[in-house]
Amino acid sequence: ILSNIVVAIVMTTIVLKPSVFNRRGRSGTIWRALRLDSLLMITITGIVYNLLLAGGPKTGWDNISNQLQHVVNPIVTVAVFLLAGPRGMLKLKTIGHALILPIIWAVYVLTRGTMINAYPYYFFDVATYGWLSVITFIAQILAFAVVIGFIFLGYDKLASRK
Repeated sequence: ILSNIVVAIVMTTIVLKPSVFNRRGRSGTIWRALRLDSLLMITITGIVYNLLLAGGPKTGWDNISNQLQHVVNPIVTVAVFLLAGPRGMLKLKTIGHALILPIIWAVYVLTRGTMINAYPYYFFDVATYGWLSVITFIAQILAFAVVIGFIFLGYDKLASRK
């Protein structure tokens, strides 16, 4: 849900006030990081959901919302970036900045989960899988996010030249 919220905020801002992404200083840095967050988080949402979490068939509104959140939105968000941009706003340091929000979310989920003994996804369940397994999984997802970040950065640089 967080990735879909970040996408909604970023895409709305791109349409209504695109200049915030070009600002200098902290404000522009935050918005560029959020733009990359929207891409990284929604890409990973689509991949992780469809590889690890997709369960049995859903019906009615549950099926519609599920498809929108985990299939349509990831595809559309990445397609908009690839086809329309905006271009030239990603920098190498943006990748590091974009990891801050997912790390904060993971720390929150783990902290809350240990307090209430409930986790949003089975692979975060420390009681079942242990800290080492959960932290290793999170580290793998972060490493994957860095790789995807470099791919988006490279594409942005190439597309900016054309």
